[in-house]
Amino acid sequence: MDITKYLHTLSTQSLSKGSFLFKENEASDGTMYFVITGQVDMVVGKSDEARVINSIKAGGFFGEIALIKNLPRTATAIVSSPEAQIARLDKNVFLQVSRSNPEFLFDLLKTVLDRLIIAEYKIKKLSGEV
Repeated sequence: MDITKYLHTLSTQSLSKGSFLFKENEASDGTMYFVITGQVDMVVGKSDEARVINSIKAGGFFGEIALIKNLPRTATAIVSSPEAQIARLDKNVFLQVSRSNPEFLFDLLKTVLDRLIIAEYKIKKLSGEV
């Protein structure tokens, strides 16, 4: 699902491979991100034992927990493609986009729920329930 179709008015930033958007456990700055082009990996753990838990490709987003719940970052976000274009969305812009495009919230919620279902399945698989 490409929810970036709702974000055509946002400015983007080009980043090169290895660029960090934020690090695990950093305080929230109330910003979420959308990948316009390229790929961003979500990584947990210290550098010697770091694990990629998700790869966000063009059309995807991340950082919604920091925007909605104002909690510390749950993972490190690092550009893994040679280059990536990223759009930043703060709470004020998020609310504006939500008001003008109600389908945006619905599409966002569907994606978040898909992630939750996948995470629950992985937990069950690890515990031997599946």
